[in-house]
Amino acid sequence: MSSSHSRPHFASKFVQRLPAFRSEPHRPTRFLVLRWRLAGGFLYGGLWEAWNLGARTKWIYTVPFFDELKLGEMPILGFLGFPPFALECYAIVNFIGLFRGGRSWELSREENRSLRGMATRRAIVIWAATFCLTLLSGALVFISTPVSCSIPLSHYYYGVEFEYAGAEALQRMGADETHTFLKLKAPPSGISPESFQKLRELCIMAEIKGMGLVHAARLRTLGIRTPADLARSHAPSIHNLIRLRYGAMAAPPVEVIALWIRSARRMTGADRTEC
Repeated sequence: MSSSHSRPHFASKFVQRLPAFRSEPHRPTRFLVLRWRLAGGFLYGGLWEAWNLGARTKWIYTVPFFDELKLGEMPILGFLGFPPFALECYAIVNFIGLFRGGRSWELSREENRSLRGMATRRAIVIWAATFCLTLLSGALVFISTPVSCSIPLSHYYYGVEFEYAGAEALQRMGADETHTFLKLKAPPSGISPESFQKLRELCIMAEIKGMGLVHAARLRTLGIRTPADLARSHAPSIHNLIRLRYGAMAAPPVEVIALWIRSARRMTGADRTEC
């Protein structure tokens, strides 16, 4: 039987029912719209990664075999995922449209008014469920995320390396973050030269990509105090040491620790051997 007389596939019939894929005189063809959406996903993915590139708190990707082949922070092959992601977003929007009685953001105002729309009770239930799922997702991310890398020094080391006068001096000078503390040339009032030197070493370590102040402090207790110390280390060994001392939840993945070591080797000019 020729393909022109074969029975249409269920997925094809479903796609043809979507407003943006209908081949009507006043709308583009489905294939042209598909190309637009794929290109739009690629474009917005690039903008997304551009914002991520300059951010201090950012997404850091660790992909086996592709950690060195990156454009910004994203492995080059990862950009191929943005066009399908755009189609996924479109599919979700149209799935929500199934609960709106046929109304769609792609239809004109007159077309939407001619449709029944969503019942008030159903709308309340759907929005309430969405709100609860959003709260649950945020709570899970908060619980599973380690302590932020941007903890102010005045909070983390108050009562340990300095007292109130030192904390007040850091806040007054705007040197309460690791990258701003490194700009100081001399110890502020209330901070001893010994503590100042120790904090500088911690801040240098904390500025290594993906590490942060908390992990730098933990590595210091393991005898890893400088990028040179880290460059000579091995990721599995560090992972096991952190896990034994601070627990499994505190130990970063081996891939993340390997990223620290590669960054430390670039800083120190060490050979980039196996981490």
